[in-house]
Amino acid sequence: MTVTLLPANRAIKLLVYQNHSGQLVLNRFHYLASIEPSNTELLSFVNEFATSVWSAVRALQSNAVLTYRITAEVLGGNLALADLPLNVSGAHPVEALPPEAAFSFRFARVNAGVRGGFKRISGVPEDRQASGILLQSFLNQPIVAQCRAALISPLTVSSIDYVPIVIISTYNAQPLPEPYYWQPTAVSLRNTVGTQNTRRRGQGA
Repeated sequence: MTVTLLPANRAIKLLVYQNHSGQLVLNRFHYLASIEPSNTELLSFVNEFATSVWSAVRALQSNAVLTYRITAEVLGGNLALADLPLNVSGAHPVEALPPEAAFSFRFARVNAGVRGGFKRISGVPEDRQASGILLQSFLNQPIVAQCRAALISPLTVSSIDYVPIVIISTYNAQPLPEPYYWQPTAVSLRNTVGTQNTRRRGQGA
C-alpha cells in the first residue's frame, strides 16, 4: 500500500470519549469510506464500530473505565455528523492503573518514509501486568488477537466500505502540501505499559 492523497469528502474522523477515574480519555480513529456517507449512514457506521471494534477494545479494559460517547464526522464534502451516546464499561473486573497508563498498539508502517501509527488505550488492569510489563499469559489470550484484528479490519455497513487509515502531514520528515494517508495492515501490542502524558489528571485527554 502506497501513501495516497487524502480524499476529503470520504475521510472520517471518529472520537471515542471515556471517563477513567474522573479524567476524560479520548481516542481518535480515521477511516476512509468507499463513497461519501450521509448522516444516517454515518450513524450506522458508528454503531457498527461500537459493536465490532470498540467492544474488542473494551474486552481488554478494566471496568473502572466508562465509554459514554462516540462521535464521527466527514472531513469535507457534506460534513456529515453522527453522535452515539453510550454507557458501557470495560469488561475486566479489576482495578486499573492510572489514566495515563496505556496499552500501546503500533501499526506497522508501509514504508520508511512514514512513522508507525499508535493507538494508546487506557484502563490497563493491575493484574494484567507486573512492574509495567504485560504478562505473557495475558498477551496469549484470544481477546488480544481479536482486538489487534479489529483495529485494522475494514467494516462494511449499508454497502459502504470503511477502511482504517493513518493520516499524515509529513513524509520523509518533510511537510506535505496536503494531507495524505496510508492503510495499516498489521498491528502489534507492545509488551510494556505505555504512557500518555496528556491523560494525567488535570492535563487534558
